[in-house]
Amino acid sequence: MFSGIVTHQGTVAASNKPDIHDKNRERVFAVVAPVAFCEGLKVGASVSCNGCCLTLKQAAESNDPGMQVLHFGLSPETLARTTLGTLPQNTALNLERALKYGDEIGGQMVTGHIDGTASLIAIEDLGENRSLTFATDKTFAPMLAAKGGIALDGVSLTVNAVMPDPHNSERICFSVMLIAHTLAVTTFGGLRPRDLVNLELDPMARYSATRS
Repeated sequence: MFSGIVTHQGTVAASNKPDIHDKNRERVFAVVAPVAFCEGLKVGASVSCNGCCLTLKQAAESNDPGMQVLHFGLSPETLARTTLGTLPQNTALNLERALKYGDEIGGQMVTGHIDGTASLIAIEDLGENRSLTFATDKTFAPMLAAKGGIALDGVSLTVNAVMPDPHNSERICFSVMLIAHTLAVTTFGGLRPRDLVNLELDPMARYSATRS
């Protein structure tokens, strides 16, 4: 379990693609992360990488003395639902360690279980802040509400507005507001139109919608 408050950024080190004829084989996913983030991190620990809860398989030294290389496995389900399998080497990632009992929860309860992806379609600069509008599958519409919670690439955010996609009836649009601090400490400052992000719906909204 996570809070959606990003503490560090890492980068994609390498990804070993499995044999294309073996769709069930796990893919190795390596991330270069700051030593400060890795301190005390043990094999088997859960780490949020761009919002995806991954299990640490191995930690190794990096050529950079201030960094370590963390190795994870990407299952076929993770590859199908998230962006991780398509990220080029050196792509920046949002990182968060799993919560402990007693930790301050400054964001929202985030499971790290990704529902799908959303595409950035518009950016509006508002002084130091920035409004971002995304489009995603319309099946998520019942679980998106103004002032409701959402996690994008592991960042806890509030939905500002929800509206139909004027260009595609199979998609729904929503907007979020990013303050200067969030833009500075996460990867969102570098997002560009058509970039994809991992989307996790609010768990309460997800279960309420599926039971209604």
